[in-house]
Amino acid sequence: MEKKKLSEISPKLNRPLHQHAMVYREGEKWILEAPRIVLEMAMQDEEVRRFFKNLEGREVKSDVPPSKEQVDLQKTGVLYGESLSFEMTPASFLVSDNNRKAYKSSMAILQQKGTSLLIYGMPGVGKTHLLHAVGWYALNKLLYRVAFFTSSRLIDLIHESFTEKTTTRIKEILTDVDLLLVDDFQNFDRKRLTSCLDFVFTVVDRLILSGKRIIVTSDVKSDLWKNVPARLEQRLTLGGSVSVQPPDEKFVRDFLKRSLEKTGVDITDEALEAVSDLKFPNVRKLKAFANFLSARNKPVVNKNDLYYAALEVLGEEGFASAEEATVNRLWQKVVEAFFDPFETESILKGGRVSGELNKRLQHVRIAFVSLMKERGISPSEMQKALNASRAGVYKWLSREKELRGQPIYEAVRTKVEEVVKACIGGRR
Repeated sequence: MEKKKLSEISPKLNRPLHQHAMVYREGEKWILEAPRIVLEMAMQDEEVRRFFKNLEGREVKSDVPPSKEQVDLQKTGVLYGESLSFEMTPASFLVSDNNRKAYKSSMAILQQKGTSLLIYGMPGVGKTHLLHAVGWYALNKLLYRVAFFTSSRLIDLIHESFTEKTTTRIKEILTDVDLLLVDDFQNFDRKRLTSCLDFVFTVVDRLILSGKRIIVTSDVKSDLWKNVPARLEQRLTLGGSVSVQPPDEKFVRDFLKRSLEKTGVDITDEALEAVSDLKFPNVRKLKAFANFLSARNKPVVNKNDLYYAALEVLGEEGFASAEEATVNRLWQKVVEAFFDPFETESILKGGRVSGELNKRLQHVRIAFVSLMKERGISPSEMQKALNASRAGVYKWLSREKELRGQPIYEAVRTKVEEVVKACIGGRR
């Protein structure tokens, strides 16, 4: 029976990535091998062979072993399955305390034989980025044959092989790679996995026994193995299991600085220090936060811009202090109730305000800080929300006594109280 070509069985399986790199490698290989090739062609002539024999006293062999450089150029990493993202490379992967152990463990697995690793963590913390970065490193530095799949795509491929009767060939391809990467392993539901369990187990077992490597990621560790037999669990965690945690302060600072620099935006040291006041549940939220800051078209991002963006993108839960989050949110609501959108944005960003606007703003500030003090909020938390110094907050609190009883101030204070009560009720 005539064997089918691999491209006829599954075009996506035999699709080398980096075609431009492969062309470059071929060109460089030709440059290095050109003298040898020319010599081989020339040696086919009897007079040329006699000339070289007389010149060196021995016959020149045309099958000279290639140099180390030539051997290396003949090798190239090959990717099977799905494409690796060009945005998730080793260079773009930030290593910090939240992912350092997972990163080191993944790199160590590449140098070992017959082992596997599970990387788990909450959605959006960077597991997929790490998996892609490891794949790129294995392709470009180690010249491995790499197979990368999401769990759903791998299951689809296996079921397709059942229908098309190409199971044996697909199995041979998967077990011939140096590294198998499977993303989102938690998507293996028991019904779909059971139907192809023998296939998956055979592939995993053959890879381990032949000294190859496997890395899988999953969102949840505790519920992951409910759908997986113990024998498969054991083989997928031979090298252990490591977690990736939500971004820490260093990761957030480095990420923001790098992301903003790419768009030509600077961030002040004060703003970077203020990162400690914010909480990012995952890298996706951090990316949305950085994009929001970049989209404002400001050449420099200061601390006030940081807090403003945090309220818009993260909400109250994005602040490390619940009290601080409440004050920021309340102040934003109060300003929105008194001023138009253009004035509101200028005030909340901490920009300069006109004399008339500042005059109206003073009554609102004084009424707000007075009400916050009555609710037990500390001046330090108020000054962060209002972009003021501690002395400024105390100055407004002292002026409140002077304004008490004046019709304009009383009307402003009444409206501020209404806004605050509408947001958090009458509780203290």
